[in-house]
Amino acid sequence: MKRLLSMVVVSSSLVAGAGDLSFRAEGSGAFPLGAPQSQYFYPGFDAQLTALYALQPWLSVELAGNFFRLPPTGYAGVLEGTSGLGVGAGARLQWPAEGRLVRPWAELTLDYQRTGALDRFGLAPGVGVNFRLAPTHAFWFGPQVRWLHVFPGGQLSNQVKADANLLFLGLGVEFDVHLGAAAAPVPVVVAPPPPNPDPDGDGVVGAADQCPTVAGPASLHGCPDQDRDGDGLMDSVDQCPQVAGVASSNGCPDPDADGDGVPDRLDQCPQVQGLAVDQGCPKVEPRQVRVAEKELELTQKVLFATGKDAIEKSSYPLLDEVAQVLTLRTAVCVNIEGHTDSLGDPKKNLQLSQERATAVKTYLVAHGVEARRLSALGLGDTRPLAPNAKAEGRELNRRVVFSIVPCTPVGAK
Repeated sequence: MKRLLSMVVVSSSLVAGAGDLSFRAEGSGAFPLGAPQSQYFYPGFDAQLTALYALQPWLSVELAGNFFRLPPTGYAGVLEGTSGLGVGAGARLQWPAEGRLVRPWAELTLDYQRTGALDRFGLAPGVGVNFRLAPTHAFWFGPQVRWLHVFPGGQLSNQVKADANLLFLGLGVEFDVHLGAAAAPVPVVVAPPPPNPDPDGDGVVGAADQCPTVAGPASLHGCPDQDRDGDGLMDSVDQCPQVAGVASSNGCPDPDADGDGVPDRLDQCPQVQGLAVDQGCPKVEPRQVRVAEKELELTQKVLFATGKDAIEKSSYPLLDEVAQVLTLRTAVCVNIEGHTDSLGDPKKNLQLSQERATAVKTYLVAHGVEARRLSALGLGDTRPLAPNAKAEGRELNRRVVFSIVPCTPVGAK
């Protein structure tokens, strides 16, 4: 005999509170699990109606009725499909619906199944999720999955009496009916008008506006832009709006750390009082070193051992004076350039010039000059002062030059 199975399809009611009703209509696919049902019948469909009553916002009891149909596979001579009716009752655990758009649930029902001439009992656990169609609407929809176990039984010899299992997958639409009193309307609170008027219309209101009758930006407390210290910079960009300054210092007075009248930005000796005609440095009787605009001018040459980077001792006094000048003029930075003549391999000349420039830098650092104020660059024979054809020209080309360069700010990388 054909074995007919059914399932009570029951959905979670997303009611707002205890004592409310929900009604749900569903359509599902029905899938036989295991032989012989999966041999006799193809997957079919199931339609059901469910009513739920909320005992608590999280607990509902339910009654449901369903109709299903399974088509035949033709196996073992079974050429007709089967259908059935079922009713059931159960309970549902659900997430309270208040203020929610998504609501999961889990249920368990006991079913009475009428399939053909057989009457049997079944047990159906299931889970699902409901989605509210809109925050203020009573309509919900969502998927569910259930497993139905039908207990063995029946008295007809041509009926399969073994137990059976089916899987149901479907979607449903649900509608809430609220039986309780309607919620009291939320009172609308109208904010009083601002206590402080804005007569000048600049958006700065009340006591915050220091110029209530003249429009101005909020950054100036409602007052128009002005130049109170008369230094040519408007107060909106002047970092010292009440003290006259210069644009290079953002409207603040030009700093002069040593008080010699030469601002620090022009003072080559900013920590020692000096003369304006000597770039803010003390008057020093020139000997072997003079600070020119672009370089330190030397009365003698820095001498090295032939073909080496070892500094001749006779040049120590000259380099000592260079160190003394740079130690005093803390705002001066130099690039030490090494130059050679064209005799020999150009690559070796370039390497020798770099080694000699580095040796001079090492000497000056050892005598108190900050390393950050010095750089060393070997240029080989690439920048001759005179033709290398004669000894006099080659002598001029072998030299060390101290070029004045901008200083890197302290802490800069």
